[in-house]
Amino acid sequence: MANIITNLYEFENGKITFNDVNIKDIDRVSFYNDVSYVMQDDYIYDSTVKYNIELGKEYNEQEITDSLSKSEFLNTVNNFPKKYETYIGESGIKISGGQKQRLLLARNIITKPKILIIDNGLTGLDIETRKKVIEKITDKNKNMTLIIISNMIEDMKNADKIYMLEEKTLKEINLMEVQS
Repeated sequence: MANIITNLYEFENGKITFNDVNIKDIDRVSFYNDVSYVMQDDYIYDSTVKYNIELGKEYNEQEITDSLSKSEFLNTVNNFPKKYETYIGESGIKISGGQKQRLLLARNIITKPKILIIDNGLTGLDIETRKKVIEKITDKNKNMTLIIISNMIEDMKNADKIYMLEEKTLKEINLMEVQS
């Protein structure tokens, strides 16, 4: 589903629009400047925390701190021996699964996307941390659309709209229907 929304996977029937424009008609570079996609298991480079957030771009310390804070990873990083410059190893071998997910989230938050898609990218976090992350992401950013793809009801509790994929069709549902 996320691959279709982000135009990484071609589809034949129907259309997806972004600001009333079919995504197939939008220049890919400008589209990807506005959309950020947090996958459950994305690539982590054999380098430092900072490198894995910046990915070749330069951000100031406040931007890095803000993205780490919103992803609930700042306190953990501040406890690392070299903080942002801590080496985390190939595929993030020196950090836990939940820490990897929060790092990947920080990597995507720092870009200040108009649309942030999280595809099972919170599964390694406990319920309280998931709740804090979602609150922090949405708190001051009313100009961003957050799409969470999840099978966890807790992730959906404060959603404006909830859709369920059923037999290749998206159907809007009421959270009360899901809980029963």
